[in-house]
Amino acid sequence: MHKNLYFIPLLSIFLTFLLCLTPGGYAQDGSPEVAQESEQSGPMSEPQEAPAAEITPPNAGPKLKELEEYTAALLNGLETYQAKYIYNIRQEFGLIRSIQVARSDIENAVNSCGEKNPDMKSQMEERFNAWSDAIVPKLAVADVALKDAIQRQGFRPTVRVTMLLDLVQAAFEERDADIKKIPVTTAEACQSLLKSMDETEKSLIELLDVTIDSLNKLSIDPQESADLKAVE
Repeated sequence: MHKNLYFIPLLSIFLTFLLCLTPGGYAQDGSPEVAQESEQSGPMSEPQEAPAAEITPPNAGPKLKELEEYTAALLNGLETYQAKYIYNIRQEFGLIRSIQVARSDIENAVNSCGEKNPDMKSQMEERFNAWSDAIVPKLAVADVALKDAIQRQGFRPTVRVTMLLDLVQAAFEERDADIKKIPVTTAEACQSLLKSMDETEKSLIELLDVTIDSLNKLSIDPQESADLKAVE
């Protein structure tokens, strides 16, 4: 049975959750959960030491459990800086995917707004196309940077790291399978969506630029990694 998630198609809502949407990141009522700082490391929290295992939410589905078991095995035996390298790849993949999902949700919201508000259809489609044309090339560059970062490391075979990301994707899809997103399509909500595309285009591009830069700076050398961390 699907859980209905009604949302106002406002891009700032998605930006709020971009950095905290993990495979287990929906509450039982279908609303996104905001990640909170904790002394315990959750599925996506940065390892301070090379972790032997990660904490899986009690309501986790089989795909999320498989992901965490695979992650624990993949990181087992790595040096701390090596585990952090793999962690950063997984983290940046999650962010890139979140932006891709947000773009898809906004496209659906724009289409729904056009159906319910025919007088706004042309304006909204033109603005979304321009917004998308600005974001999609950056997503492509980020994807290349991600693949380069995977190839650059020799801690684990490329195929095993790629499998990790495949499992992250599967866990996201498992989480989303029971969520039916229904945009609010009042004229006011659609006007807010239109305005938010003006406000967030630059922010998303800057976020992707940071992601690309972070991936390009990932170093397989422990001293370079320590120096970069000190600078940050």
